[in-house]
Amino acid sequence: MRKSFCIVLFLLAFGFVMVINAQSSVRSGLLVGGGIGDISPDWRVLHETNPRYSSLTYQYNASIGYRFRYHPSLSSRLFFDLDANVGLKQWNVKDVQFSAPSENPYNYPIVQTPFRYLTISVGGTVNHPVAGGLSIGAGIEPTYYRRLEGEGDKNTFDLPLVGKIAYDFGPVELGLQYKYGFAPVARSHYINNSKVRDLQISVFVPF
Repeated sequence: MRKSFCIVLFLLAFGFVMVINAQSSVRSGLLVGGGIGDISPDWRVLHETNPRYSSLTYQYNASIGYRFRYHPSLSSRLFFDLDANVGLKQWNVKDVQFSAPSENPYNYPIVQTPFRYLTISVGGTVNHPVAGGLSIGAGIEPTYYRRLEGEGDKNTFDLPLVGKIAYDFGPVELGLQYKYGFAPVARSHYINNSKVRDLQISVFVPF
């Protein structure tokens, strides 16, 4: 009885996979991206003898990965992208100590601290064609941050929302993505909370 049940289950599963393969198509290929972004930090109020001024500048983001594109059926216009990426992000914090000893009262010590992170992400988007090769999409991209340089938390997890617009030229697809993060990634001695916003250009090369 158990053997017959396993055979029937296997046949049903095999038939389901065959139906999916018959009515859908999958493309996959290399995905490369890079761009800039923005961080709006919530600076900590510190009770120190020397007043200071701090600013944060987003430097860059870069990633490389692989994309799977799934078209459910020929009758459906929607398609789905699953992206796996490894990347780097960096921003710098500039700290000016106004009351530090200095021979020139207008020449205050400036300390620049780079924050560099390794990122690993797996994200998905639902996309819809607009006209020709133009399409728009939205989704989420769970991202793990591993701090390589700087202060603050060593490991951070974020779940940014993703919005994108892309144009498929055939051999390659060029896209523009905006990612809206929610986690306090750039937290340190001077930063209480900061959320990352990324603007990234991506190139998808299907094989």
